[in-house]
Amino acid sequence: GYLVLASGKLYHHEIYAFELKNQPLVVLSACQTAQGKISADGVIGLTRSLFSAGASRIIASLWKIKDDFTFHLMSDFYEA
Repeated sequence: GYLVLASGKLYHHEIYAFELKNQPLVVLSACQTAQGKISADGVIGLTRSLFSAGASRIIASLWKIKDDFTFHLMSDFYEA
């Protein structure tokens, strides 16, 4: 998996090098960001890379969701 950024693609294997130990929460609000290849070790994808980089909590989605709903959900989430 990868994230599409303005500067290009950030692949899951590149995330392993990040230092996220001081990040209390990582939010991936795009569709299906918790999905990945299923192996004997579990799901291999963006969330696994972020946990390996030190993230202690991750919010990600298993499903497709409409952009306008995500906008309102994330706005309400961060206000709370």
